[in-house]
Amino acid sequence: MTPSSPVVESARNVKFVGYCDQGGRPDGVQVMVNRGHAYVSHPFSAGASVIDVRDPRQPKAVNFLPVHPRSWSLHLQTFDDLLLVVEEFNFYSVYNTENSYYGSSIDGIHSSRFGKRGEDFSAGLRVYDIKDPANPQPIGFMEVEGLGLHRVWWVGGRYAFASAILDGFSDHILISIDMQDPTKPREVGRFWLPGMWRAGGETADWPGRVATTPWCSATRPGQSAVSPPARHMQGSQKRPTSRGFVGSCISIEIRMWSLKPSRIAEAKA
Repeated sequence: MTPSSPVVESARNVKFVGYCDQGGRPDGVQVMVNRGHAYVSHPFSAGASVIDVRDPRQPKAVNFLPVHPRSWSLHLQTFDDLLLVVEEFNFYSVYNTENSYYGSSIDGIHSSRFGKRGEDFSAGLRVYDIKDPANPQPIGFMEVEGLGLHRVWWVGGRYAFASAILDGFSDHILISIDMQDPTKPREVGRFWLPGMWRAGGETADWPGRVATTPWCSATRPGQSAVSPPARHMQGSQKRPTSRGFVGSCISIEIRMWSLKPSRIAEAKA
């Protein structure tokens, strides 16, 4: 399918060559290309699309990987024969404006408020075998105790990193995932900023929202994001200082932390 008259305001060393309507799903967040196929995560279409891009002039949607209709898949990662797709409760199904979700803290929200996890929504990380790139096969799933995973970062190797909204925490925290057996991914580490673990009695007085993420993501007034490199996790105890929307991590003090799986037991005690 080709749009009748693509509008280009300006271009330099870039040429329009092809178009795909993603199987009639116009929304998308992230694109990863592996073996001639693009994998597109969808915030509102409840799943991920597979698009054959071996002929860039005629890309075509060849598959769709659905998630629960009340969940979304904001991020995905591919490496070698594996595709990782996050699943999280779709907050926009209950927050009717962007500001109502981003503009204030979501502290105190428990997953049970939205039903039974696994039945009324899905929450976790799903792993697909993509040896046949057009036909991903689900081989593993890691459910989390909360509303799900928001972002994921993985470049192969044993560990993946994700931001997770877990029961007992004020917002998304950072978790590490052992991918040694892709059919049984498992959480092995957690990191959060002091004050985020409300179930453990921690308190904080920062304004707005503060979260940790494995991805340099957008920040808004009163919202802070930090991101880790491959083998470490970063954190900050400074208050957020952003005053507008920016498409990268805000400038904050960074501290380095080694992975400590024991913090899982501490948080679950």
